[in-house]
Amino acid sequence: MNIKSKTEKTAITVGQRLLKEREALGFSLENVAEKLCLKVCVVREIEKDNNSNDIDPTFLRGYIRSYAKLLKIPEKEILNLLEVSTPKNSMSMSHVHTYSLGKIQKKGEGWLMKFTWLIIAMIITMISIWWWQDYKVEKQEIKVMAKKNQVGVSDFENHLAS
Repeated sequence: MNIKSKTEKTAITVGQRLLKEREALGFSLENVAEKLCLKVCVVREIEKDNNSNDIDPTFLRGYIRSYAKLLKIPEKEILNLLEVSTPKNSMSMSHVHTYSLGKIQKKGEGWLMKFTWLIIAMIITMISIWWWQDYKVEKQEIKVMAKKNQVGVSDFENHLAS
């Protein structure tokens, strides 16, 4: 008889444990759903241990942990129950398919990159030409101003000498 009572005790599911504790605390489904910011049907599904495909397993585990925290059930106990109730094969990782263009994108990228570099080279060339022309004009202006100053100084010296 002792063995049967122990196996019956461990045969409790996560949903049953949460339901039992919720009823012991006197919370309604609506209260729990409101406090957890979940729909009532989601809380009901958790209590029924109905793992529908509508909820991702990662989110479901998080909802269950939040629910247990709300009811002040030790996290270790809930995690143990989750481990027992979740089959190992459902926790396996599945391969994620990628929908990137792969090699097609790289082939099409070549002309775009060449065009981009061409534009950048043209901009750098145009800036260099502009700077060189501006430099020449400034140099010419400096020469003209120097000549004027020399003429002005020599006129001033001639004026002082006479």
